[in-house]
Amino acid sequence: MKWLLLFSLGRGCLAFGRLTPGMSPSSDRGWDGSILRLQRNDQNLSLVQWLQCAHAPQDELHSLTNGRRKAWREPVIVDRCCFPANCRCFRAVYDGRVRMLEPVSSNREKIAHYTREIAEVLATEFGVRDLKSNSARSRTFTEADATRSRREQQGNVGALNYTELHADYYESASYIFTGVLFLGEEAADEIPLVGGELGFVDACMKIGDNMTVPTQGVVIEPLRGRLVLFTGGGENYHSPMPVVRGRRTTFHVWFRCSCESSMYDHYDAP
Repeated sequence: MKWLLLFSLGRGCLAFGRLTPGMSPSSDRGWDGSILRLQRNDQNLSLVQWLQCAHAPQDELHSLTNGRRKAWREPVIVDRCCFPANCRCFRAVYDGRVRMLEPVSSNREKIAHYTREIAEVLATEFGVRDLKSNSARSRTFTEADATRSRREQQGNVGALNYTELHADYYESASYIFTGVLFLGEEAADEIPLVGGELGFVDACMKIGDNMTVPTQGVVIEPLRGRLVLFTGGGENYHSPMPVVRGRRTTFHVWFRCSCESSMYDHYDAP
């Protein structure tokens, strides 16, 4: 069964379809001009897509974002001191690489444990070291959040909160690498989760006046223990997709370069 999940992205509507063509996740940017969907039953994933880092603004994608976000930032992300020597950007999806804690664990315990485990995967898989956690938190998205976002969007284009396309580095110069871990704490809920995917957009086309459809990208369905890692620049425009039913629980961590701790604030200046 094919279906479309529609949600507002500041200017018009972005639609992701359920498409599962055969393609190589390790190929260079684009995945053959299609949308790759990683489903819950695609377990034991270990996928890496190497990307060409953004060296110029992507006006087409940035035009869909909230106006408060930057369209570009200097220095280019590859010039930051902790960036891998191969100067290659990436997005990756791993199942089973993080030891999961019980849902009753304290928030402080979750932050310390998951930040440490995610940093270890970054170091092992990508040689990324000299990092400090700039921000980390657990988050829960619900159907009420998506409904409120849609209602606010009708009256104010800039009011959209989490269902929006963005690149993390343009949000903060301290967001060099990002980790999103699906906690799956909703697995025992009476109402099963529907929606709540994480979507990456590499290219899109406009259809009519009110809809923009991705032509290249990836949609990642939530699964307990599924880890998504990616570089924060304009090569990785992404958005959480709305929760249609139930709730989605995730852990988010953003890493900055510890080798420039005395100067990174300067990069956030307008």
